[in-house]
Amino acid sequence: HVFSPPTMMAAAVMTAVALGLLPTPPPAAGGAGTAAKSQLLSRRCVLQGAVPMAGWCALAPAAGAYRTVQQAMEDTREVSKGSELYARFSVVKDRAAQVADFGKLADEAKWDNLQALARNYNRAVQQEEMLRIAELMPQAGKADAKAYADKTKDYLKAIDKAAREKDPDRVKDLAGKLGANLDAFVKLRPEDVREQFSVPDL
Repeated sequence: HVFSPPTMMAAAVMTAVALGLLPTPPPAAGGAGTAAKSQLLSRRCVLQGAVPMAGWCALAPAAGAYRTVQQAMEDTREVSKGSELYARFSVVKDRAAQVADFGKLADEAKWDNLQALARNYNRAVQQEEMLRIAELMPQAGKADAKAYADKTKDYLKAIDKAAREKDPDRVKDLAGKLGANLDAFVKLRPEDVREQFSVPDL
């Protein structure tokens, strides 16, 4: 039986390793068990003729060369949280630009519609977005986010009361303050979140 050159090379390497004539890969950080596995993988690859003899010691990566599952999951959670923050801040920003609708409804004396709009802002903006954002914010920004959310609720209650009293001037004054409060809230968005997830203008 005639051996092919790669097979002869692999056999020669394995014989040398077995006799202690070639250096073995250094122990990995994971201890003796991990080092043994690394050595076994390297020898197996040589037997299969996967690489030339000169590079066999570098075949198996040392323990710690890859991220752990836990590290990968933590990174994924951070990206997911950042994406959610960006999306929720965008909703608040869009709704802040629509507060002029309160004044329009007041001028048209559509008081029922105005009260319904105030309730919608309270549920969809203050509760679903702003309070959730306050939970997701870095520790340094949580208190400010919660404070702006609480102010938003107070302004909406006051707008609802002004609508019941059919006071258009009061409604428009409160709507202006509400809009300024929402704009200030949006400015709390972390800069790294904006840079990572914003879409540049074409």
